[in-house]
Amino acid sequence: MYIEELPSVANGFDKDPVIVFTEPDLGGDYQFFFEPGRYDIDALTIPDDSIRSLLVPVGYKVTLFEHAGFSGERVVVHAATEVLAGGIEGKVSSLIITETTV
Repeated sequence: MYIEELPSVANGFDKDPVIVFTEPDLGGDYQFFFEPGRYDIDALTIPDDSIRSLLVPVGYKVTLFEHAGFSGERVVVHAATEVLAGGIEGKVSSLIITETTV
């Protein structure tokens, strides 16, 4: 799955989802998140420790956590990120999606 295919996959939804990917450059397997919230390891449909890039629509931020239970190292992302930095690439086990003011 690559970015060129996303509009057809997400078509028909009221708002743009946060999308996490298992490969750098917005590739590989993916998971959509349509609502703000706290998503622990049991809410992930992709394998644990596999998130390597993500798309974050305007009006949202995503806090990625190294461990389940929203613990360990954390990185906050406000936009499309083709390769995660901060030593968290391939180590994400939980995340929080928050609405921001634009």
